[in-house]
Amino acid sequence: MNAATSQSILKLATLITGLVMLGEAKVLFTGLRLAKLAKNPWFTRKNRILLGSDILFGFVLLASVFHSGSDTLSILFLIVVCFSFLAHGYREWEYLAQIENRFCAGIPQFIVNNFKLIGLLLILFASLS
Repeated sequence: MNAATSQSILKLATLITGLVMLGEAKVLFTGLRLAKLAKNPWFTRKNRILLGSDILFGFVLLASVFHSGSDTLSILFLIVVCFSFLAHGYREWEYLAQIENRFCAGIPQFIVNNFKLIGLLLILFASLS
């Protein structure tokens, strides 16, 4: 794979993954607001942190699509991708282990989480090649 193709894959995967992260976080947050946050057992401290990390990581991924070049940004980008991958891997484990109040409460969230993991893997491999 040549450098131009790798860069195109990196930008596209980063854009799509960032949009999916932010989109899912917005839908979850809106749904929780409508369902009254304080009364929802899903809204634990851990799940708030994971939801907040999706918002932060999604914004960083989108910003990196439009702002690239410096070594500091590249290192920050790789750190964000690695932490995001770990957070989404943790969600997979939670779902498969059937942990109470897991982040992926149902099959649709589990499927979206898998798509985000695939996107993060594509980003990681494309940025390292």
